[in-house]
Amino acid sequence: MSTREPPRALRHLLRLFPQAHRRAYGEEMWDVVRHRYARAAEGAGTAGPEAGPPAGPPTGPHLGRRARLRLHIGTALDLVGSAFAMWMTTLGRGTMRWIMNRRGGWALDVRFVARSLQRSPGYALTAVLVLAGAVAVNAAVFGFVRGTLLAKPTYPGADRLVIIWGSAPAEGQRRDVVSGPNFIDFARGNTSLEAVAAMHADRAVLAGDAHPEVLQDNRVSVDFFRVVPIEAALGRVFDDRDRMSGGTETVVLSYAFWRDRLNADPSWVGRSLNIDYEPRTIIGVLPEDFEFILPFDMWLPLHDDALAADGRERIDYNVLGRMRPGVTAPDVTRDLSGVLRGITERTGTFRNWSVLAEPFQKLSVQAVRPILWTVSAAVALVLLIALVNLATLFRIRTLGRTDELGVRLALGGGTFRVARVLALEAVGLAVAGSVSGLLAALPLLARIRDLVPVWIPIPDSAARVPALRAVLDPGVAAVTAGLAVLGALVLTVPAFVAAIRRHHRFGGAAWGGRTRGVRGTRWLVAAELALATVLCLGAGLTTRSADKLLGTDVGLRDQGLLSLYVGDVWSKPYAEQAAYYRDVREAVAQIPGVTSAALIDYIPFQNEDDFEGWDFLDRSMQPTEHVREQWRRVSEGLFETAGMGIRTGRSFVSEDFQGPPRTMVVNESFAKKYFVGVDAVGRFLSAGNSRYRNLEIVGVVADVRASGPANPAPPMVYVPLQGEPRGTMGVYVRVASGPPMAMADAVQQSVWSVDASQPVLEFHAMGELVGAWVAIPRAVRTLISGLAALALLLAAVGVFGVVAYAVRSRTAELGVRIALGASPRRLSREVLFGAVPMVGLGVGAGLVVGALAARAARAALFGVQPLDPISLSVAVLAMAAVGLLATYVPARRVTRIDPTVAMRAE
Repeated sequence: MSTREPPRALRHLLRLFPQAHRRAYGEEMWDVVRHRYARAAEGAGTAGPEAGPPAGPPTGPHLGRRARLRLHIGTALDLVGSAFAMWMTTLGRGTMRWIMNRRGGWALDVRFVARSLQRSPGYALTAVLVLAGAVAVNAAVFGFVRGTLLAKPTYPGADRLVIIWGSAPAEGQRRDVVSGPNFIDFARGNTSLEAVAAMHADRAVLAGDAHPEVLQDNRVSVDFFRVVPIEAALGRVFDDRDRMSGGTETVVLSYAFWRDRLNADPSWVGRSLNIDYEPRTIIGVLPEDFEFILPFDMWLPLHDDALAADGRERIDYNVLGRMRPGVTAPDVTRDLSGVLRGITERTGTFRNWSVLAEPFQKLSVQAVRPILWTVSAAVALVLLIALVNLATLFRIRTLGRTDELGVRLALGGGTFRVARVLALEAVGLAVAGSVSGLLAALPLLARIRDLVPVWIPIPDSAARVPALRAVLDPGVAAVTAGLAVLGALVLTVPAFVAAIRRHHRFGGAAWGGRTRGVRGTRWLVAAELALATVLCLGAGLTTRSADKLLGTDVGLRDQGLLSLYVGDVWSKPYAEQAAYYRDVREAVAQIPGVTSAALIDYIPFQNEDDFEGWDFLDRSMQPTEHVREQWRRVSEGLFETAGMGIRTGRSFVSEDFQGPPRTMVVNESFAKKYFVGVDAVGRFLSAGNSRYRNLEIVGVVADVRASGPANPAPPMVYVPLQGEPRGTMGVYVRVASGPPMAMADAVQQSVWSVDASQPVLEFHAMGELVGAWVAIPRAVRTLISGLAALALLLAAVGVFGVVAYAVRSRTAELGVRIALGASPRRLSREVLFGAVPMVGLGVGAGLVVGALAARAARAALFGVQPLDPISLSVAVLAMAAVGLLATYVPARRVTRIDPTVAMRAE
C-alpha cells in the first residue's frame, strides 16, 4: 500500500456517522482523509538537510512505526469525534422539532415560566419555602408513624402472634405474668394455638478474668422459635434436645454478640461460655436482622420440667402464642380461660383470675397510638394549610397577570395554552417545594427520634417495648411529595379558571373585576386561618397538659439521686445475703460526695412490679378473704435517701432491721384503700410469705408514682429486707452536688471493694428515669407547638398577600379618593378594618373545629379539659394578633400612595 493512501480500516469508521449524512457526504469525507495523508507524505518527502522540520507528520518507509502510528490514531480520533458531534446535532434538532411541532411548544412554555418566576423571585421563594416546610414535617412524622404503628417485624406471620396475660381486674391487675405450672397447663390443654412459649427477660453474668460482666438475656421455653419462626444463621435454635433438665446446658447467641465479642468466628459454635457461673455450650447464632422486643445478647432455654416444678402462684413469665389459622384473640381468651378454670378446680388457686389474649403487634403500640394519630392529624393540617396558602398566592399572582393573559389570548395563544402555562408554574413550584422538603425531612426525622423515649410501656402491665427507630422510606417520601404536587395542582385550578373568565367578562381592567377576585381570595385565607386556629388551640392544650404532667409530684426527690442494681447472691442463705447488702450500703455511704445510700428490691420507674398476698389480723378490717398488693423489701434509710415524706407515724429505724421483721410501712394509697376513716398506724398484717408474719404498721409514707406521673400510685407495702432479700437488689445513692452519673465509677469500685465477684449494673440518674415517662407528652408538646408556629407563619403570609393585593388592585381608586381630599390614615384604617371579618370568620370557625377535635383527642391530654378557657383565650389572641399584624403592614402602604402617579399609571 502506498504511503500516500490511508489504511482501509479507517474507512469503516465512516459508518459511525448518521446514515443520511454518510450518503450525502461520505465520499467527500474520505477524500479529505486521503488528502491529509497525501500532504503528510509530501511534507516528509521534501524535507532535506537544510529544509528544517517537515511541514506535516512524516510517513514513509524511511520513518519509524511511531510516526505512522501517531498519524493513524490522530485521524481515527478526528473521525470518531466528528461522528459524535454530528449525532448530537442530529438528535438535538430532532428532539426540538418533535417538541416544538408535535407537542405544541412545551419547551417554550417551560422557558417562559422559568423567566416569569425569575422576574418574581419573592413570590417563587415564598411558595417553595411554604410547601417545603409542610412536606418536611409530613414526611418526617409519617415516616416515624410508619416505623412504629405500621412497622412489619422481620419474622413471618406476626399478625398471628398473641400475648397471653393472667388477668384479675378486681384486684387491679388487668395484665399480669403467668406462673410456670400454669404455662405448662396452657401449653398442653389449649386447642386454639399452634405453639405457645414462655419467656422471661433477665440478666446473665458472664464470668471474666477480672470483674463479672452483666448481659441482657431472654430465657425462653424451647417452643419459642416455633412461635416466632426464625432459623439460626449459624448452628441451630432450641429443639426437643433442650426441653428437659439434666442434659448439656446450651445457649443461642445474638448476631451482634457473636460478631462483636467473638469476632464472628464460626468455630465458637460447639464451644462453651461461662454464663451464670456454669459452662453453657453455644449451639447457634441468630440472624443479623432479628430482634424481638429487646436487643438481647443471648437466649437461654427454660426447661419444661423446671417450669412445671415451680410454685403454682409464683408468677414470673410472659406467654406468647401463635394462633391456628382462622382463630382470633377472643377465641384464645375463651379457650385458655377454660383451662384456668380447670386449674382453679384442681388446686384452689387463682379464684378471681381469668386469661386475656391480645394481638402482640397491636398491643405493643397501644400506649402511643392516640398520640401518634393526633400528631399525624396535626401535620396533615399543616400540609393542607400550606396548599391553601399556595393556592392563595397563586390566585393573587394570577389575578394580577390578567392583562398579560389577555394579550396572550388576543395573540392566538388559546385558552388551553394559557392554562397550560399556569399549570406548569404551579406544578414547578410544587415539585421544587416537595424536593426541598424531602431533603429537610431527614434531619427533622432524626430530631423526632431524639425526642421519643427508648422504651414505651404497655399499659396496665409491667412490660414495655422499644420505640422503633424509623427512617424515611421511599414509600413515605413518594406519597408525601405526590400529595403535595397533586394538591397544589388541584387547588390552583380554580385560580386560573377564575382569571381567564374574569378577563373575558371584564376585559382585565375594571375595578369591579379586581374586587370580585379579592373576595374569592379572602375565602381561601379565612379557611387557612381556621386551620391554623385548630393547630394553635391544639398547641395550647398540649402545652398545658405537658406542663401539668411535668409539675406533678412523683413522690420522691429525683434530682441528685443515682440508682443501680448490685449482686447475684441468689444461691446464698438469706442471712448472708442481708449481710452482703448491709456491707454494700455502708461502703457506698462512705464515698466522699455521697450523703446517704439505701436499698430497695425494685427501683421505681422501670416498669417492674411484685405482688404479695396480705391478711388483716384485725378481722373486722379484712375487706375480702385475701388481699393482693405490691410490696417492696428495703433497707434502713430508704425513705430519707429517696426523699419520700412520712405522712403519719414514723419511718424505719435501726432496730427494725435486727432479727426477724416485725414492722412495716404502707403508702397513702394503701391506707386510703383499706383504712377508711381510721388510722392505719398500729394495725397488724401478715404476708403469705412465712418470714413476714404479724407485722405492725408503724408509718404511712407518701405515694410514689412508680408508673409515671400520669398514672396513680398503686397501694404499696414496705418491709425490712432481712426477712427474704432478693438475689439482686437496687441501690439509691444520694449525691451532695453535681450530676449523679459522675459518681458511677466511685460507686462501682466501692461495691467491688465488698466483693469483686459480684456484678454491678444499670446505672441511671433518677431524673432521667422519671423524665422517660413524660418524654412522649414532652415530645408532643414540642411537635404541636412547632407545627402551630409554622401554621401561624403560613396564615400570616396568606393574610399579608391578600391584603397587599387588595391595596395594589385599588391603587387608582384610593389615589382618586386621596386627590379628592380623603385622609390617607382614614383609608388605611378602612383597609385594616376591612380584613376584620375575614380574620374573625376564620378564627371562629377554627375554634369550633378545634374544640370538636380536642374532644376526640381527649386521651392525649392530662389534667386539662378540651374546652380549657386559657387555651381558648391564647388561641384567639394569637390568631387575632397575627391576622391584624399581617393586615397592618400592607394597610400602611395606603398612606404612601401618590394620587398623581396612581392615576397616571391607571
